Amino acid sequence: MKTTIYIPDMECESCAKLISKKFKNEKGIDSFTFDEEKATVEHDEGVTSKHIISMIESAGFRAGTEPYDRKTFSERWRDFNENPQKYKYEKKAIANFFYIFLFFHL
Repeated sequence: MKTTIYIPDMECESCAKLISKKFKNEKGIDSFTFDEEKATVEHDEGVTSKHIISMIESAGFRAGTEPYDRKTFSERWRDFNENPQKYKYEKKAIANFFYIFLFFHL
């Protein structure tokens, strides 16, 4: 069975790698490909689209079976600040970047 999941916040290869880590060891997921804010997932009949969406959301991304409208920067910033658990990986990456920057510039 093949399902297309739309992931509007997936903007780069690093985002796709984060999501693919969730799919790699999952039973019932046969293959997956990413293409500009969407994933095509081949899976067994026992795996539902809700389960696939919850795996993607656990990686910190919005996901759905319908295309999303793009959020403005201010909407994304508000979402980033209001949902700290959802963006924990991004916040950790930003903090690490800051510490590395600070270390090399002192």
